[in-house]
Amino acid sequence: MSDKILQEIRNADGEKAELFLKALIQRYTELYPDWEVSTFSVRKTEDRNSQIDEMIRFLQSIKV
Repeated sequence: MSDKILQEIRNADGEKAELFLKALIQRYTELYPDWEVSTFSVRKTEDRNSQIDEMIRFLQSIKV
C-alpha cells in the first residue's frame, strides 16, 4: 500500500475516516459480491456486554 494513502488515513478526521471506510466497504463488495460486509463499534465508556447483547438482538431481528 502506498505511503501516501496510509498517511492520508492516519491524518483523517472523523468525517474523512468515515468516507474512507465506506469507500473501502463498497470496493470490497465489488471485489467479493458473494459476501456481505458489516462493521460494528463498541463504545469504550459504556458496558461492553450490554452493547453486544443489543447487537445480538439486532442481528436476530434481521435473520431471514
